[in-house]
Amino acid sequence: MRSAISSINEAERQKRLGQKLQQARKDLGLNQEDVGRILNLSQAYRRAGSDHQPNLSRIENGLRQLKVLELEEFARLYNKPLEFFSTWGGDDEKQLQKSIAQRANGLGSATGVKGSPTQRPATLLKRQEKLLACLAMLRGENAQEPD
Repeated sequence: MRSAISSINEAERQKRLGQKLQQARKDLGLNQEDVGRILNLSQAYRRAGSDHQPNLSRIENGLRQLKVLELEEFARLYNKPLEFFSTWGGDDEKQLQKSIAQRANGLGSATGVKGSPTQRPATLLKRQEKLLACLAMLRGENAQEPD
């Protein structure tokens, strides 16, 4: 079973990241060829069945995943904090909350949460709040550290 976090549409988040990278590049007046040369991205993506788009084009179109180190290079080049490229948004958090709530309603003793069925959702809600606080901290938001 996939976790609530991993069930969020990764392809959509990858596409949003690409759009943010493209906008940051355009804001600086850079073209894809310049950025590819600066960051040493190969010009062609050669693999059987590939559409032969340059790597940067594939990244900006959400067709190629980035490594963390690559994202750091983009952030440095574009003079943006890593948080600028975060793809977590309100809809993702709503989906996460909904997924957690649905699972909490259907969970029994497998949760490891002791107490009656009416007590379990309250305990799971506290866990959800801690998880959301951790997510906020990872994004660099001013959130209090979870208990």
